[in-house]
Amino acid sequence: MRCPAVLLLLLLVLVGVAQAFRICAFNAQRLTLGKVAREEVLDPLVRILARCDITVLQELVDSTGSAISLLIRELNRFDNSGPYTFLSSPFLGRSTYVEKYVYIYRPHKMQIEDSYLYDDQDDDLFTREPFVAKFTLPSKDLPSLVLVPLHTSPKTVEQELNALYDVFLDASQRWQSEDIILLGDFNADCGSLAKKRLGELTLRTKAGFYWAIPDGEDTTVRASTHCAYDRIVLHGERCRRLLHAASAFNFPRSFRLTEEQALNVSDHYPVEVELSLSLSRAEHGARPLSLAALLLSQLLLLLLLPPQLGLGA
Repeated sequence: MRCPAVLLLLLLVLVGVAQAFRICAFNAQRLTLGKVAREEVLDPLVRILARCDITVLQELVDSTGSAISLLIRELNRFDNSGPYTFLSSPFLGRSTYVEKYVYIYRPHKMQIEDSYLYDDQDDDLFTREPFVAKFTLPSKDLPSLVLVPLHTSPKTVEQELNALYDVFLDASQRWQSEDIILLGDFNADCGSLAKKRLGELTLRTKAGFYWAIPDGEDTTVRASTHCAYDRIVLHGERCRRLLHAASAFNFPRSFRLTEEQALNVSDHYPVEVELSLSLSRAEHGARPLSLAALLLSQLLLLLLLPPQLGLGA
């Protein structure tokens, strides 16, 4: 009776294993080359990004392009789970202050199939219009995923978050996709958006949207504040079913930083969701078997041998 159980276990190893796929959003607070070049900033920043398969980085304000290049170089030196690359939006903003959205992701785990900057010229509702991207994933559970990032202006939070529903509709219709994640620094709490107004948002009243980062979560570094500014909103039955965990990542506590040291990096915590995806060997390019798989295959051979040659010998 041992053979069927071993066969099942071996099949799970060889065919597919559920893995945590982490998607993050992080307002890195006015990220410049000078800031990234400081070791006390670069080290925790790289460690934050290395936790994620995809990060939507916000508030990149470096005009030279060197900040993101340095960040990716050091990230690839730090993490041995595969190379990272990035896709950046143009500079966005209405005044002299402009910033970029940047997707930092692992190309051996996913590919960007398409991307576009949402056309907001007629209504001009967004201070920084969403830079939308569609990813293809090596999983039958979730073969593709659309990300819609937004960093609102604190002065127009309600207007921008309601308009985000139109961006969702646009992306859904463009790619015929229901699996969409909206994420970023929404400024969706405290003085920027009253609780009553939060509950009346279109993304709250329309069915199908799940706010994975709850209203009571603190996404701010300062001990004097407790605000759920940064959010991740899931749409699609598959996204909701595959959701394993969601939280703000308290990097000062994890990295044992003082508040002052943490504020050198950002005044925001990253927010993240983990999806549990089954990733098969075939979908990963038929990588070599793991040690566990090899041991199981040897055990299976022993169990299948005649008694005089197998385990009973």
